[in-house]
Amino acid sequence: MNDDIYNSPPYESGKQPSEAPVAVVTPRTWQSLFSPSNSPPEWAGCCTREGRVIYNGEYVNRVLCGDGYYGGHRFDVQYFYREFIHELSHQDLNISIFGGSEEMIDFFAGNSNWVFEGLAELTPGIRQSTSDFRRLLQTHVGEHPDFSSQDLNGDFWRVDDGPAGLNLAYQYSARLVRRLASILSQLYYKSTGYLNTKPYGGLVCWWEVARNRYLGGQRESFIDAVEDVASVRQGTLLSIERQWRSDVLNGTAE
Repeated sequence: MNDDIYNSPPYESGKQPSEAPVAVVTPRTWQSLFSPSNSPPEWAGCCTREGRVIYNGEYVNRVLCGDGYYGGHRFDVQYFYREFIHELSHQDLNISIFGGSEEMIDFFAGNSNWVFEGLAELTPGIRQSTSDFRRLLQTHVGEHPDFSSQDLNGDFWRVDDGPAGLNLAYQYSARLVRRLASILSQLYYKSTGYLNTKPYGGLVCWWEVARNRYLGGQRESFIDAVEDVASVRQGTLLSIERQWRSDVLNGTAE
């Protein structure tokens, strides 16, 4: 078996594996994609790199051809499909907004990772019930009273290393992005006179703003870029987050 890429589908017809939008790699090659300081949890079987969705071949074999048991958890085909949609969302944003620039993507992942992951998790749809999410959040906030989206930057799995569908970091990010989506659209409209009515369109427009400011030499988070351009008081969006989190804990918000 080739130590780089399995000679198997899915590939686009007529393209070499190195050019394909989806690749399946050996476990050894999979491990080489990550630095020791940012190695994913054992259950992670796919990621996005350089404009491609890359799968660990062992994960593919276990879930699609075996008993589904991988990395200490059992997964089914439906989960596999949802993960694929999640990663395609990353791929779409990475290429359409950042032009595949790993340097730019890594910069924003270090200070705005919850926005990346929240949008990607919303694409296949939120997987966890509101009551389960509330219990998970209550437990975590009980141990970490100051928990916020700012704890989800950099090492995303530090907060929760469980599978995405049950993972507090992913589910918190998705629900927070959903809460802020209409606010971001309205702020963009007030700033530019343009109202993007597509689902999460305002958020994507703000990513374009953040990208352009980065290319112009600004080094700031997604939230800082929004608040600066929209001329709102610094900390406004984090204040909205705190109120939303309190409402979730009290049972008056999702």
